[in-house]
Amino acid sequence: MSRTLLVEIGTEEIPARFLIPAATSFRELFVEFLTKNSIPYGEVNVFYTPRRMTIIVEKIADRQNDILTEVYGPPVSKFFTDKGELTQQAIGYLKAHNITVDEIKTKQKGGKEVVYYVKREPGKPVTRLVADTLYELVQKVRFPKTMRWNGNGFRFARPIRWMVVMLDDEVIPVEVAGVKSNRISYGLRFEPPITVDHACNYLKLMRAARIEPDPEVRRKKILDAIHKEEKVHNIVWVEDRELLDEVVNLVEAPVPIGGEFPSRYLRLPEPVVVTALREHQRYFVFKDKGGRLSTHFLFIGNNPDADIEQVREGLEHIVVSRLEDAMFYFEEDQKRKLRARIGELKKVVWRAGLGTLYDKTERLVKLTQHLHQYFADVPKDKLERTVWLAKTDMLTTMLRDGKEFTKLQGIIGKEYALLQGEEPEIAVDSIVGIGMIEGLPKGSFDPFALRRLAQGVVRIVVGKGLFIKLRPLLELAFKNYGREPEVERYLAFLKDRLRRMMEDKGVRYDIMEGVVSLDEDDLYDLYLKGMAFNKMRDKPEFEDLVIIARRVGNILEGVEADVKPDTAKFTEPAERAIYRKATEIMPALEVAKRERRYEDVVSLLLELGPYIHRLFDDVLIMAEDADIRKNRLALVNFIYSMFCDMADFRKMVLPGD
Repeated sequence: MSRTLLVEIGTEEIPARFLIPAATSFRELFVEFLTKNSIPYGEVNVFYTPRRMTIIVEKIADRQNDILTEVYGPPVSKFFTDKGELTQQAIGYLKAHNITVDEIKTKQKGGKEVVYYVKREPGKPVTRLVADTLYELVQKVRFPKTMRWNGNGFRFARPIRWMVVMLDDEVIPVEVAGVKSNRISYGLRFEPPITVDHACNYLKLMRAARIEPDPEVRRKKILDAIHKEEKVHNIVWVEDRELLDEVVNLVEAPVPIGGEFPSRYLRLPEPVVVTALREHQRYFVFKDKGGRLSTHFLFIGNNPDADIEQVREGLEHIVVSRLEDAMFYFEEDQKRKLRARIGELKKVVWRAGLGTLYDKTERLVKLTQHLHQYFADVPKDKLERTVWLAKTDMLTTMLRDGKEFTKLQGIIGKEYALLQGEEPEIAVDSIVGIGMIEGLPKGSFDPFALRRLAQGVVRIVVGKGLFIKLRPLLELAFKNYGREPEVERYLAFLKDRLRRMMEDKGVRYDIMEGVVSLDEDDLYDLYLKGMAFNKMRDKPEFEDLVIIARRVGNILEGVEADVKPDTAKFTEPAERAIYRKATEIMPALEVAKRERRYEDVVSLLLELGPYIHRLFDDVLIMAEDADIRKNRLALVNFIYSMFCDMADFRKMVLPGD
């Protein structure tokens, strides 16, 4: 009989950024629990809001499958006599397990034929399994940070306040963190409790109470409100998926409220206005059809009973207050040009023991002189002026006194530079911001935001499509500090940020590891390889590529080999055939690699597949003759050299691995 299982964990408000990984983790843990316990089920759905995480399992059996265990006995030779009669040992085995000889089976085990029987244990009720396991499952849900709130040591993102755990209309009694399960849930604050009469009615009851548990439904409601705002005011949403994701997880009863601010604040640089609206208030921002920032904004509230006009008035008042402050900072800053502030950098200590911002800027100028080789079309003096101006915005009123605008560091410098007559090339963001201070962050401890700086480097390199060798740049950075280079450790730190970016782009973990683990310091090149492999990961050719690359690499494991074979020593047609094919495609392969056309590279390498399989099927690589063996290993190494600069294929996972 199939039923519906409901598990709702009610909490204080969980931060929006915690919800998606936590809900994903909760579902994975539940699927693992069901699978491990052989419980038949249909769909496992997870729903979440800031105040609840809910699992609904459709078509779940009320019991786990019977557990079948093979219980082994003695060898057949000791179970039966030569006449086929039971031995005393056999009689004891049958009696101990309360079975008959008809239930006995035989199989080979450990080189002997032994007897066994299949023990069948009735499956336990799902209610009992859930009651016994839920505490552990909830405790294992992953959050970036957790807290304790009572004396029992239980950790969760926020205090658990209620739990609904039901199989159809039956409450499953369980206690987690001092909270006992029942059928009572809660909706909006100050609203009456919600009694869940049946697990399959949960979503209907929540929606009747104006709670939307499904984040995708909330997302659609918010997008519908955004599109309505666009239509009503003839404006265009400044698409911001990151903010959309956050707002979806900030509310559980979304209520759209539009507002407007006075047009005089459009005199401010656009990033300042957007920061005031987006960062501080989580408002959605719009532009007019001409691309100019609109005075309209959209806020998503969480109280359907609120007085909309009163809330709108309050929202507009808050925005005006923030923009008025920004206008004051802006007008003060325009009284002095950025270049006039360069000397003041000498008065600002950057880090204890590492000099002033002026000292840091001098070091960055030296890095820029090295980087100029990658920007030959930009005059060297312009790059150097970029660096000299890059830190001056830290002395502006907007950043010094306007604490809510500190995220505009670098951006506000660009806006001021343009307003003050600098050329656009001078107004670009800093090219590199590698922070080699206080050691690299460990765990979640990153007081100097080095990860953010490293992420900025990766974002610039990938976003601008810059093929930059980082080892020389890192060596120069250490030299400027007068320190012993730790290039590989810092390169690994930057590569870890590249991993994060590729993960955000949907690159599969094993592909990412196979590419990033290469001994290469050009991050953009690694990124392109990862994206190329990820694009073809579900195609049969990808599996073929990994198989042949692995097959070649495995032969060379722990073996020293020359880099090129002697063709005169080939003795088999398969050797000559693969060498001929490899040399045939080599010119095109080198051009494709040089031009970073990695999908073409893969296609060319796949042409070697049949030749590689033939070589290993027809030729004994580890021949007895030492010269022949050495030459065949050199041939394999020659072939492998065509693959090994693309990825470490041993790290890539195939079906069945």
